[in-house]
Amino acid sequence: VEIRSRAVVTNKTPTGLNRGFGGQQLYFGLERLMDTIAGVCGLDPVELRRRNLVQPDDFPYATPTGGVYDSGDYPRAVDMLVKNADYQQLRRKQREARERGEYYGIGVATIVDPSATNIGYVGLATPAEERRPGRDKSGSTEHVRISVDPNGVVSVLLGTVPQGQGHATVAQSVVAEQFGLPPDQVRPV
Repeated sequence: VEIRSRAVVTNKTPTGLNRGFGGQQLYFGLERLMDTIAGVCGLDPVELRRRNLVQPDDFPYATPTGGVYDSGDYPRAVDMLVKNADYQQLRRKQREARERGEYYGIGVATIVDPSATNIGYVGLATPAEERRPGRDKSGSTEHVRISVDPNGVVSVLLGTVPQGQGHATVAQSVVAEQFGLPPDQVRPV
């Protein structure tokens, strides 16, 4: 199979807040490419993705960029998707709609969305001696700084931007508990 791809900018990709912007646009292009490859190979888009999943026995799995996936059962997740979405029924409805000249799209995407940095470039950005032993590719250099102002208010300075996860409130609660203070005397920043 020969593949030719081109990156383009469009205003047609749906998006919304998902721990920052940009992922959806990237995944949209990659997943459309996978759909095209599936078509060229005569495979259902889900089947193409299934054939390329990391298998449960492959863990820990080192990615080509150096990230390490520690666990998962991606084939089972795809099986659950197919079953719960009644994927075969959706495909039948799609064929029927197309026979009537109607558009009926079915989108499938398989991505890994890490909850912490675990990418190979970390080795370039952070010297090994600064990374936590045993987590060579983690790169998570996140920290919290706590300060107390002259009025006794404790500030917790976070290196992250709250986007609805509630981690600022969690940090506030943990610090308040550790210092034996009421939460209103701890200010997450």
